[in-house]
Amino acid sequence: MESISDPPPPYSESPISNTPEQETLPPTTLILSNKSIHTETAPSTPLYQVSQDISSLPQKFTSVKFERLETSTPLKPESKSTEPEKKHIFYLAHPAHAQYRKDVPAYYITSVSPGSLGNIRFEVSKSRFQKIDFRALLSPRKTMEDKPLFCEDVETTLFSAKMKWTGGGYRWTDARGMEVAFEGGKGEGSKLVVTASMDQDMRDALIALWVLRICGMVAAHGVWKNGFRPREDVRSVGGSWCTWWRWRLIANGSWSEIIIKRFMSFV
Repeated sequence: MESISDPPPPYSESPISNTPEQETLPPTTLILSNKSIHTETAPSTPLYQVSQDISSLPQKFTSVKFERLETSTPLKPESKSTEPEKKHIFYLAHPAHAQYRKDVPAYYITSVSPGSLGNIRFEVSKSRFQKIDFRALLSPRKTMEDKPLFCEDVETTLFSAKMKWTGGGYRWTDARGMEVAFEGGKGEGSKLVVTASMDQDMRDALIALWVLRICGMVAAHGVWKNGFRPREDVRSVGGSWCTWWRWRLIANGSWSEIIIKRFMSFV
């Protein structure tokens, strides 16, 4: 006997039912380089931009502007302008003295414009294998102007990120547990391989959350562009680190004991 139940909606649908229909974007591979994010196949054409170099964030950063870059076709054939239009979408936030505050999350995203998905916060936990897990909780239709920023009564899980069993890096899944992306392997914390098709709003949120995860790790451990400079309170954990590649290991989830010690003090 055939089931008469409706099939699940396609993943490309936004979790907000009244969001206008959007084009479904295919899978792609994205690279975070300094302040820009581009596809692996078109490094000269950035798709997103952040206001600070992620690899040199101060430990006490409070917010980073996240913009999408859109290149439109010139209205006049003779026009050669290819300057992309910047669309400010989110603020990636880490409030001052977050480890002592209960009024706001330690790491979260606020939407700039009404009509967007909403505000998103990270719920951070430790797995039984001493890895840091992330769950992105969406407060639908909330923006940076709302007070409170989040409403736990209506929050829904947007994405989750957990350390992969092999190869390093994080694996991102949707609310149904289906893989949507994974971060690059060893030394490739700045690469995100998007494996699922999705609409623009969901893609924007996924990329912003990926960047926020890296921001949190980098800031929590004093990772700088020219090397790794641990705070005094974690210096004894692993000795002296001075090589330039340490920040990549942090970004993709290595050195988990050190990451947990510092990062969890903020959440």
